[in-house]
Amino acid sequence: MQRRIVLTLIALAMALPTSNVMAEAPSNAELHQMILQLRNDLAETKAENKALKQLIAPSKTTDALSETTTNQPKVADGAAPQVVKDQPIPLHPKIEKSYLTLESADGNIKYWVDGRVFLDSGFVDTEKNSFNANTEFRRLRLAIKTKLYKDWFGEFDTDFAPVLGPHKHKTTTKVVTDVSATDTNKNGTVDAKEVKGTTATVNTDTEDASSGIEIKDLWIAYGGFPNTTIKVGNHKPPFSMAELTTSRWETFMETPMVTGTFAPGRRIGLSASNWGNRYSVGTGIFGDELHLNPTDNGRAERMGWAARGVYRPIVEDNANKIVHLGLNYLLHKPQSDAWDKENQRVEFKYNVRPEAHFVDYKLLDTGNMRAVDEIPTWGLELAGKRDRFYAQSEYLQSNVKRDNDQDPDFSGWYAMAAFFLTNDSRSYSLEDGEFGPVMPNGPLGAFELAIRYSTLDLNDNDAAATRPIIGGKAKNTTIGINWYANNNLILRANYIHANLDENANGNGDYVGNDDLNIYGMRIEYLF
Repeated sequence: MQRRIVLTLIALAMALPTSNVMAEAPSNAELHQMILQLRNDLAETKAENKALKQLIAPSKTTDALSETTTNQPKVADGAAPQVVKDQPIPLHPKIEKSYLTLESADGNIKYWVDGRVFLDSGFVDTEKNSFNANTEFRRLRLAIKTKLYKDWFGEFDTDFAPVLGPHKHKTTTKVVTDVSATDTNKNGTVDAKEVKGTTATVNTDTEDASSGIEIKDLWIAYGGFPNTTIKVGNHKPPFSMAELTTSRWETFMETPMVTGTFAPGRRIGLSASNWGNRYSVGTGIFGDELHLNPTDNGRAERMGWAARGVYRPIVEDNANKIVHLGLNYLLHKPQSDAWDKENQRVEFKYNVRPEAHFVDYKLLDTGNMRAVDEIPTWGLELAGKRDRFYAQSEYLQSNVKRDNDQDPDFSGWYAMAAFFLTNDSRSYSLEDGEFGPVMPNGPLGAFELAIRYSTLDLNDNDAAATRPIIGGKAKNTTIGINWYANNNLILRANYIHANLDENANGNGDYVGNDDLNIYGMRIEYLF
């Protein structure tokens, strides 16, 4: 048809008087007839093109539908269409409580970042010792947290602060070949040193005590049962309210001495917890800490267990009025009932800093205790909250059971209280049985005053013991001022007065019976 149109146009052009060759011009009737023919040809061409498009379009649509239908599962008549699992699930970014999250539309898939940077600085004043303070990154944490398919949760948390820490070197005694030529110190352990008139053969190793990136939380959990969580991996055992509280929301710069000494840190294990409005309970079995590799010294890992129960006789006003009672039990089995490759008993000790990490001196120190079989520890909790005021206290007692030797007992307790000067309060988690975040209400943030008294006694009071463990005793009073500028920025200031007895000398490394005045500040950035 298009060819006919072209020929018609050529004929029309030839009919026009463009040259003297033509004998005569066509008549008006002939021109009119040519124009009508051209219109008919154009109309036929348009109709053919339209029909051709209609013929091609259904074919493409059918192919696309056929391909899509092939990938879809078959659905019975009247049944709801199924969701294809391998299809991409869009995640929508949003800011939730000042933290970046990525979440699916149905809420079943969620990723979020938990970062924290703690920068500490301070100084210490003593009467009898010469101690240096420090400026340090206390924590450089970055965690990825996940929620998958509604009921599965996970966390991978790392701390980069140890990479920036000081690189210390320590000397450890490996073998004492002639025990008779050594002294026995006040704690019943062998000191590798010469005795006048005798000779001791001692082999020592010098090792780098610094560490790299530290793994914190590394676990997966299932939460498909009502108010229940089952968790496996590297996490904290259910023991001690202060120890379980995340470092983001601690009232003071450091935990009390007693929980820092007796409460276990993260370790690989399996735990389960359940909670309701009036209670929360948890239990689990755990091995040793992640950085301890028993095969390095030819010994097997031993499993302990922990349990914690919380009862709340008063829960009112959307948890703004709380009374909290807690009971804890821990059975720790350190790797100290075996012999290492050097044919020596593996040793265990308790030691602790004076509630300030930048003061890197562990003045309370039991020294190495040999042949430790197991360490049962129990504790009590009492806490309460009423609007802007809250308080918390714990008592812990630890009994070190040893083979063919006395079993020393150690104990300690703390009590703290805090009050908000602004119209703010600290939240309380019914699920975890602990105090949680502070979300400032006003544009100037939230201001908090806090005070804590804590004591720890590492002196064994067994008068019948032939070789008592004398690790020292301390009584600390801490005053804290906190400014929660917003949900992500916190400034803390602590003053600590530590009163030490004559045995608080770092197992002989320092002078006992000292008084310390410690001043510390922290900038805390959460993201």
